[in-house]
Amino acid sequence: MKQKQKIEREKVIIDEESFDIYDFTGHGPWEIDGETYKFIEDYPSRTSDGEDHNIIMKRDSDGKLFKIFWWWHPSSGDYIFEDHFLEEVFEKIKITYE
Repeated sequence: MKQKQKIEREKVIIDEESFDIYDFTGHGPWEIDGETYKFIEDYPSRTSDGEDHNIIMKRDSDGKLFKIFWWWHPSSGDYIFEDHFLEEVFEKIKITYE
């Protein structure tokens, strides 16, 4: 039986002293550590009790896709960023047979 290989996902740590993490509430482009990331998509995952966002972006230099998750808490009005890094993601391809 063939075993699945675990794909290592790149993580880009966000230095909050040089980058305002709240900029991710917009649609970029963003520059982090000298690299430019452009907005691709914002999709909700419905994992919070507020309004949540998974921002997908593409790094210009190599075309890799990354995600950052944040949510807005309705009762406090706060933007919540639990992870302070971008995590590499991969496009999901749907195969259709004719």
